[in-house]
Amino acid sequence: MATVFDRFMPASKEFFDKMRANGVMHFDVDPTVEVWKMRDNVWSMLAPSPGMGGDAWMHLIVGPEKAMLIDTGFGIGNLRGLVEELTDKPIVLVNTHFHGDHAFGNYQFEAAYIHKYDAPYLEDQMDPAARARMVPAAKPDSFYKDEDLVPVKPYEIIPIEEGYTFDLGGGYEMEVVHLPGHAPGGIGIIDKQNRILFSGDAIVSTPTMISGSAAGQHNSEFMTVTAFRDQLEKLVPKMDEFDVLYPGHAILEYPKAAVTDMLELCNQIIADPDSQDEVSESMRGMAKLKVVGLASIAYSDERI
Repeated sequence: MATVFDRFMPASKEFFDKMRANGVMHFDVDPTVEVWKMRDNVWSMLAPSPGMGGDAWMHLIVGPEKAMLIDTGFGIGNLRGLVEELTDKPIVLVNTHFHGDHAFGNYQFEAAYIHKYDAPYLEDQMDPAARARMVPAAKPDSFYKDEDLVPVKPYEIIPIEEGYTFDLGGGYEMEVVHLPGHAPGGIGIIDKQNRILFSGDAIVSTPTMISGSAAGQHNSEFMTVTAFRDQLEKLVPKMDEFDVLYPGHAILEYPKAAVTDMLELCNQIIADPDSQDEVSESMRGMAKLKVVGLASIAYSDERI
């Protein structure tokens, strides 16, 4: 059966083929993670998927006094050891949202910053069963062994919200913007020095997923296309602060025109929920897919 991702896969494959052809690094401390130096002080690390969700990006930005780690992947392998090979600066860990492909590596760290609407989900993930639902025990053909799974342990959760600014030293600022919809507390982070918006799963080259039921979930009123649209309207005036997007999956250096395309797409879906291009399988059942320019959303009517 066709999926909402099918039409986007050739472009993703071409991107990764070029990235690997131009040189990829591996480190013995965490050998399954692919590493690229994207800017003088920016490392992007690709965590392979154990089968639930696609391969996920983690980004490390090294400032004058501190380094920011954006997301931690699936919790497979020694991510902390890898990061400590790339920098000796103190690490500030920030999650773009709570989903397990971006936060299950948090257990290796003492604290994680996350938007206040997603903080309850990280609390829930202190239960080992939560990780087991997404990261299965190793099989003979898995790229990892059971001992590679990071042990579940408590860590401090630090809630933040729109406008929170991290200083990595010497005035090197990273500003938080709230981008809900996919997750209630989804955020982007603007690196004003490198002019990058780290956009998590809110704006990606594959569809932004706003589908499936949100009933009974924490802060579900922010898991809608409308909530996403309202925050995009606040982001558009800040577009002079960044040039490209570094999402949580697929293509990096994605054009910032995706932001205005996404705003237009949200408005079209809200105005006419039945204007989709197709209905296809998603990770949470069937979803409507609509595309405008560089932006795409897979949505269900109950989350408009």
